[in-house]
Amino acid sequence: MAGRLGAWADGGEGVVQCPSCRRLSGIGRWSWEDDYYACGQLGLTFWNWAELTYGFEQEVRRGLGGHRTVTLRGKL
Repeated sequence: MAGRLGAWADGGEGVVQCPSCRRLSGIGRWSWEDDYYACGQLGLTFWNWAELTYGFEQEVRRGLGGHRTVTLRGKL
């Protein structure tokens, strides 16, 4: 899958076969239980901010046209 992630990051679909249903799909369309893994092209870092509120996160989602987003907290 690592090679497909690179292809996806370069603008391709990153098509992989789902190990559960065997259907082919672009990795950007996959969903994982409990958001274990996510693929995205935009990252925002907020240093020395108070914890982001749900309302603020919703406002960012609206600004991004409703695209699915994932909030990560802590150091990566």
